[in-house]
Amino acid sequence: RSTMTIECWFKTTDTNNQKLGNFVSRWISGGYASHSMFLIGMNPTGEITCWITNASGGFASTQTSAAYKDTLWHHVAVTYNSSTGVLSMYIDGVFTNNSTNSSFGLLSSSTLMRLIFGSDDAGTSPNTQTDRQFRGSLSDIRIWNVVRSAAEIEANYRRRLIGNETGLV
Repeated sequence: RSTMTIECWFKTTDTNNQKLGNFVSRWISGGYASHSMFLIGMNPTGEITCWITNASGGFASTQTSAAYKDTLWHHVAVTYNSSTGVLSMYIDGVFTNNSTNSSFGLLSSSTLMRLIFGSDDAGTSPNTQTDRQFRGSLSDIRIWNVVRSAAEIEANYRRRLIGNETGLV
């Protein structure tokens, strides 16, 4: 609940505008106060975004200033540390942006949400919202219960993992 890192590789196949296309999510539409939620995805204009919720129902977010709708493989990593309130994003092993909210606090602890790859809850059955799926490919999704350092992300984002690394969930 206090720290996390989420990573994945992504590649777009469709450069047309679409609604938010999520890579990795535990997110529902219509309210988030009692849920443990996060999402990493691509905005309609191609920027990469991350949103997380806390135990009080507030949310924090960060996103890139550059667009990545270029049909090439890219790696995204997002870290969160509740003691500092810093949510940081890295693209292709390089720090790109962060946001800081020192009062944001612990992540929510609800276990009621599904972990979804390539969409969010609103874009999966039995829901009927359309154009919520990511149009492209995803690979090597990693979820950690630790904050990976900038050096660890840069040194390891191109490496295959064994599966027993400390903090890998």
